[in-house]
Amino acid sequence: MRSSFYIFLYLMVHTILLLKPPGTQADNPEWMYFHDIKSPNNITAIDNSIYLTTDNSYVIRLNLENLDIDTIAEIYSVSSITQDKEKNIWMSTRFSGIYKYSNANLENFTSSNSGLPDSRVYDLVIDGNNNIWCATRQGLAKFDGTDWEVYHFEHLETNGYIVYLAIDKDGTIWVTNNYSPYRIAKFNNGEFIPYNGESIGITSINWCQGIDFDSKGNKWFVAGTKYSDSLGGLIRYDENIWTFYDKDNSGLTNHQLFSLAIDSNDIIWTGGFEGGLHRFDGENWINLNSSNSGISGDVVPIISVDKYNNKWLYSVNEVIDKYVLEVYNEGGVLLPSNVEEVLRKKSEKAPRIYPNPASEIITVSDIVMRERKFSITNILGQVMLSGEFYHEIDISSLPIGFYLLHLEHFHLSFLVV
Repeated sequence: MRSSFYIFLYLMVHTILLLKPPGTQADNPEWMYFHDIKSPNNITAIDNSIYLTTDNSYVIRLNLENLDIDTIAEIYSVSSITQDKEKNIWMSTRFSGIYKYSNANLENFTSSNSGLPDSRVYDLVIDGNNNIWCATRQGLAKFDGTDWEVYHFEHLETNGYIVYLAIDKDGTIWVTNNYSPYRIAKFNNGEFIPYNGESIGITSINWCQGIDFDSKGNKWFVAGTKYSDSLGGLIRYDENIWTFYDKDNSGLTNHQLFSLAIDSNDIIWTGGFEGGLHRFDGENWINLNSSNSGISGDVVPIISVDKYNNKWLYSVNEVIDKYVLEVYNEGGVLLPSNVEEVLRKKSEKAPRIYPNPASEIITVSDIVMRERKFSITNILGQVMLSGEFYHEIDISSLPIGFYLLHLEHFHLSFLVV
């Protein structure tokens, strides 16, 4: 009977509660969140847009000028997205070859209708001559727009099961694979040069998960596996010396790295199966996690940097079992349009609390998240909790009942059960 009364009271107050009009903020927030984008992955920053797939089948585009979102295609299991010199969008898939998106039209290339050796394509990159390179289970495939060439790396099993590609500033293609004693190789002038843990003296390279390059020509690799907390780390190669960083000799908090991006200031950003986001400027380390920053979760499998040096993250909030898209920039997120005006328009809708009703944790979802003050009052107006938060508030100490969460411009009602 008591629960029915509180639910009735909650519904009644929720319908008559008046919200204060939203205001604008003077400074750009360091964190912005897009929690309504479900299960984002394959984040790619291209021009003034962010391309990503959601729910494993929808390719969406987030316009940075107004933060509008549109769906450009429905393609199952997209593994990578990139753009050629003519502004065409290319997408690789794990089962149905590659797609070219041009003027809202899709063209599909598979092993059945083209020279693609296998329709299972795990990555795709475009070189300085606008050639399309595909990582397949049957070797490295090159497409110049007319003809196909296929290169097999004899050191790889199953004719070259390639899973990741990257092109350095010299035009050399670096590849990784999962089924060989040689886990990485560089490809230049038709020749593969292999590397593994034994040949370079760093065992963790055998678990390489990503490659990127800084402006000085250094090659950076992240390595890790969720099945072992001792295998993995960050590796640098300057064409002469291999240098290894792990949690024993650096500011890394764990070995299980999976994602890597380098911004225009040559700052290294890494994430992985735990530990949040790591920043390395060549000398100093900073760790951003869910306890000391606005990041939603400590699992960060994907990072992409846009041309404004915003860091776009796909993070996993294990508390609420939610996969979220968020963006971070030191000193404030930068957008091509006026951030304050965009946020003002987007904040005309009140944030929402979920789950609601709740019992332990509530999350406040809106487009801007920053450390901010809050207070929670009961139906008698008594302050039950207060403090600062980014996106989550622990309400486990509150008795069952109806409450109001007070923020700077909003009052949100919720029920504790």
